[in-house]
Amino acid sequence: MNKVDELEAILKQPYSSHNDIAVLTETWQSNMITDDYLAVDGFQIFTKIRTERSGGGVAIYVRDNIPAMVLTNITVPEELECLWLQVRPYRLPRQVSSVVVCAVYIPPKSEHQQTLVNHIVRTLDLLKSKHPDVGLVILGDLNRTDTNPICRAHALKQVVDKPTRNDAILDVIITNIKNLYSSPVVSTLVGRSDHNTIYWSPSGNKIVNGVHVRSVRPLPKPSMHEFGRWITAHQWEEVLNATSTGEKSDAFYSTINAALDLHFPTKLVKLHTNDKPWITAEIKVLIKKRQVAFAEKKTFLWRLLHNKVSHAISRAKKSFYQIRLQGLKSSDPSGWHKGIQMITNQTQKPTVISVTGIPQNDDKAIAEGINLDFASVCQSRPPINLKELPAYLPAEPTPQIKVWDMYNALKKMCAKKSAGPDGLPGKLIKEFACELSIPVSDIFNSSLVEGCVPQIWKDAIVVPIPKETPATITKLRPISLTALLA
Repeated sequence: MNKVDELEAILKQPYSSHNDIAVLTETWQSNMITDDYLAVDGFQIFTKIRTERSGGGVAIYVRDNIPAMVLTNITVPEELECLWLQVRPYRLPRQVSSVVVCAVYIPPKSEHQQTLVNHIVRTLDLLKSKHPDVGLVILGDLNRTDTNPICRAHALKQVVDKPTRNDAILDVIITNIKNLYSSPVVSTLVGRSDHNTIYWSPSGNKIVNGVHVRSVRPLPKPSMHEFGRWITAHQWEEVLNATSTGEKSDAFYSTINAALDLHFPTKLVKLHTNDKPWITAEIKVLIKKRQVAFAEKKTFLWRLLHNKVSHAISRAKKSFYQIRLQGLKSSDPSGWHKGIQMITNQTQKPTVISVTGIPQNDDKAIAEGINLDFASVCQSRPPINLKELPAYLPAEPTPQIKVWDMYNALKKMCAKKSAGPDGLPGKLIKEFACELSIPVSDIFNSSLVEGCVPQIWKDAIVVPIPKETPATITKLRPISLTALLA
């Protein structure tokens, strides 16, 4: 208690920057000394005291303007002096959802060192399985406890590299957000303490957050109704009266694209390189609308959009991990955490493909090089001479695709599939399968008669997937996205 005034002066007259959180070990707090005696103006206080004998104890001070709460779902063994706290500043880097601070003290040569390590590892398993992007900071006086098992289990780093008591590093900071902070600074003592104070401050370096713009085509219900009224009245004469497959295809896409641009205009959405992999362009549109409603102080609309964003992110995130974690038992937190960590590492690290003679930062030249390499597979062979194929001539009579057969095929279209180079969404094809079956079946039948395929159905959006690391242009697997009608 006789050090509270000095502690308050240190917290309010910071060493290098704004002090937000202070962790203390060996507080010597007892049942007779309540938190009110240790209060510092402008800070919340959270404590855990030693009950069976004097000494020990940990405390965490957090500024009043930072939301903080004790993690009550974590059971700490009675023999351990460990306090888990979740803090959520209003501004955090995109890759960190919240920060969990753990204050720890364990006496020298304690018989509970292994119990402490096991407790921390299990707790981190639980936290990472529920919150894969949580920032972890475990700090305190561990008195020569081996922290390597903790660091190895969750890819953490111990960042204190200077002695904190005589020539020994007894006070440590174990974290997974080392890249966001500068190296810790070991400073002077507080009162009669024989342990140095450690200051750990943000690095101040701005994280480069690249932005690329993507064009999206939202399909709201009112526009779907308007589009439905147009397509049910349209007769498709321009397609049915065309003489060749190419002309029919051009007429169809000319008409349908004009209608799409009228009823479903495209919008440009900014996507950031640090966005989570499950954040889609549609979620980005909702977030932008929510922010506009907040700026205009439209409380009801903001609350409505806030709920929509939350539900959309929850569904996208759940679907993202369920697809990629098939086969793992949800009852195994360690397995789920390792799977989630692996997926996170894969999605957050962009693949760099090296092409001989092309600089790594010239994305357009690299894409052209990949295109030429993929195209060379077909271009190295001579084109097929159809006249030399005796079985090529179509059978008599030429097969005909019935309109109702085309309708049944279009009705089975997956509405969630990505549109190909033609830009025709699967949701529209499935919803208006009846109206589209007439022009599409006419194009198919013309294709069977002429023995040719519309050019737009031959095009593909190709994504090069590396077969090995590091990625080279000779070891790529092309994944092609073609038009849904193809």
